[in-house]
Amino acid sequence: MNLLKKTLFFFIIIISFHCAEAAAAYPTHPGFVVHQKILLTKKIDGIDGALEIWRDKRLTNSDIKLLREHDPDQNPTRSLKFLNLPVKPALVALVSYEHSKAHHTVQLLPLEKTYANIKEKNIGNASKRVFLVTQDFGIEFGSYNGPITQILELDAHSIAWAKAFDKKSHKTVQISLMRSLKSAWNFDPNNLNNDILVVHCRPDGSFEEFATYYSRYHYDGLHWTLFSRSEPFFWEAEDGDQELGSTLPDLTKFP
Repeated sequence: MNLLKKTLFFFIIIISFHCAEAAAAYPTHPGFVVHQKILLTKKIDGIDGALEIWRDKRLTNSDIKLLREHDPDQNPTRSLKFLNLPVKPALVALVSYEHSKAHHTVQLLPLEKTYANIKEKNIGNASKRVFLVTQDFGIEFGSYNGPITQILELDAHSIAWAKAFDKKSHKTVQISLMRSLKSAWNFDPNNLNNDILVVHCRPDGSFEEFATYYSRYHYDGLHWTLFSRSEPFFWEAEDGDQELGSTLPDLTKFP
């Protein structure tokens, strides 16, 4: 009887060890809080859960407001509370609710900035849902800097940044969309598939001559393809009261 009890005891210890080891693969990240969340459903997304943006829990709403002002003299990340441990970059988390009431972290993607915003968008005749993750790369002065949006794709139980095949270079590139004084992007208002149109102006060999580049990202139901053209022309965003870099030039200029 004593031998049976000892065997059962060691069996329980071994099982407990393996359970603890499996749980350690999905850390709770106590240093973060949920900054933003979009709920997912198995019917639409293939998983019951959420896409979440996590930020350093020491960052307050007031801190983020100051960061958006891009004032180097009022940068909260240089305050005393971050002196010993610098502020952590934000994370994108794919969280599952399927197997228990507790949230189960399936995958984490690191970001560059301390916070980000996420929005959902249906494309391809509304047959595919993607997620737009925007980080603020703006600085106090700089016409070539601004918020950058990446497209996050969800495939069953994983997430990845969307990439496109560039028809001109024959290379695969990650989709990166900036809005600034000399960069703009938006969805094509005349296209039911919601193609993404991008324009940006850059010096062409010298700071006295400029070229403007027009690009189209097209989703065919399976893959993204990038089409582009350029012309010797100086362009800057003219948005009036709208968000800078959201108004596009003449749509006939895009391929």
